[in-house]
Amino acid sequence: MRIAIVSEGFKPYIGGVETRYTKLAEYLCRKNEVDVITLLQMAIDPENGKIPESESSGRLRIFRINAPNKYFLEDGTRSLRGVREFSKKCLEYLKRNDYDVVLSSQWPLLHIVYIKSEYSHNLVIDWHEVWGRYYWKFGLRGLGGYILEKIVAKMNKVKHIAVSNFTRERLKNILGVKDSVPVIWNGIDPVEYDDLANTKREFGKIVFFGRFAPHKGIDLLIRAFKIVKRSRPEASLHIIGDGPLRNQIIAVTSRVEGVHTHIAVPRKRLLENIKSAWTVVIPSHREGHGISYIEAMAAGTPVISIRSPYNAFSSMVKNREEALLADPEPNSLAEAILELLKNEDLHKKLSDKGRVFALRFNWENIGSELEKVLEDVMDK
Repeated sequence: MRIAIVSEGFKPYIGGVETRYTKLAEYLCRKNEVDVITLLQMAIDPENGKIPESESSGRLRIFRINAPNKYFLEDGTRSLRGVREFSKKCLEYLKRNDYDVVLSSQWPLLHIVYIKSEYSHNLVIDWHEVWGRYYWKFGLRGLGGYILEKIVAKMNKVKHIAVSNFTRERLKNILGVKDSVPVIWNGIDPVEYDDLANTKREFGKIVFFGRFAPHKGIDLLIRAFKIVKRSRPEASLHIIGDGPLRNQIIAVTSRVEGVHTHIAVPRKRLLENIKSAWTVVIPSHREGHGISYIEAMAAGTPVISIRSPYNAFSSMVKNREEALLADPEPNSLAEAILELLKNEDLHKKLSDKGRVFALRFNWENIGSELEKVLEDVMDK
């Protein structure tokens, strides 16, 4: 097959979306020709220097669209100008080639409208989240997203897939998708963890990793950490990643003792930080699945999240068995962290059972399932 993958995020950037499409593309290009159309989010990679606008390796080609500055705004939303530019250029790339199937992330929605308007080839839409009325909290800007989400869900002659049962049910119940929706989970690569066997766990080390965006709850975590620090002065917090809130987070954390910010670290160093952490805390208000949680659990590191109606992970795990869930407020989150610092039995149970939970999600199996879906779409 000749496959196009359209996603704002792809390597070398850090984030769940970036990891998902990087791993899926690497699997699919073993037997297929794969082109990735993505966004040039920043020009410099701390590990390898300048990021090229295009590159190729074997059957995999990557095309990075140099969208206008500030594609992602400081409040975590996208600029309309940037989204339009990205959408137009995605369509231009697709029209230059004859693909058997196009796999596109749902984000930023508008690009799918552009693609579908002129490009008639087989289109598979990969749904990470369903927002529904959640869009309303963004006022008039949110109204556009609310309408676009419904338009994309109602498109004819497209195949919808979802990252979790949680997102699939929301597709059906909120957006009214009638057709079958295969679940193509996020996963982990067990081989990545083989080199971490000698990495020692550091008592008191708390790690957050992911996109620096409002819904990730980094502000909540910092407030909780201040409470933890009062009774556990040896505790440290490491915030790893990048995103639209970079400047605000650097400014805030520079004033809090024991907090360390790491921007866009290499993958190997990221995994070492995850493995050496006493706990990984990601108090995200919104997750369609939660790949970061799975990656931390695969390393045997206990995970803390929060209860939220928009957080799929909190509905997937058993509290106090596979992960620890707190209420979305500083005192509750601090109590969860402190409990893991003093309760070694709970720490070991979450480490052991969390790892068993995570190993169910293997990129090898997930890639194979996706390949079958794409073949079925092409054959029809």
